[in-house]
Amino acid sequence: MQKIKKQVTTFLEKWLDKSIRQYVGAMD
Repeated sequence: MQKIKKQVTTFLEKWLDKSIRQYVGAMD
């Protein structure tokens, strides 16, 4: 369970990072 939770957290962090970059890029 811990392993899956870690994978999901990593996936969400990557997705959020990409979304934030796109958002900031669009504002620029």
